[in-house]
Amino acid sequence: MSSKSQVDAILAQFPGPVAFQASRLKFGLALVGALAIVAATIWVMSDHPRDPWLWLGLIFFGQGVIAFAAMLLPGAGGLRLDPHGFETTRLFRHYRTRWQDVSEFKTFNFRLTFVVYNNRTLTGWLPWLNVAIAGHNTALGPDYGFSAGDLADLMNRWRERALRQSAG
Repeated sequence: MSSKSQVDAILAQFPGPVAFQASRLKFGLALVGALAIVAATIWVMSDHPRDPWLWLGLIFFGQGVIAFAAMLLPGAGGLRLDPHGFETTRLFRHYRTRWQDVSEFKTFNFRLTFVVYNNRTLTGWLPWLNVAIAGHNTALGPDYGFSAGDLADLMNRWRERALRQSAG
């Protein structure tokens, strides 16, 4: 099925809800990469056991191993769309956002392509920093089985239908 027809098939399920799981392939690859760095760091530490930079790297990438492994568990990550908004799940924590609180979804390429948007309810220094970098204050997580462009298209079209329904 082409990506456009896949998006159209999902939109046909409006008002939903519809749910998508986070990409297990991406988290699996990230886990393998983090494990390789941890193993290499431990190997180098055998010759330099007191190097604080190696310990810092071990702690950082060790936490990555734990997080990436946890994201491979069922229910650890996902996206759910309904007529009132969307819910993202990261490491079993759920974040609910209403459609009327977000702007248009766009793609932003910074080595990887992200789906970015503005959430009017976010405040603080991190959303400000995100705006300075990407022009938007937040982003969606993994691709949920779509390219970033298709995910942005799906989110925009679902949001448009939801806002039209709530206005009517």
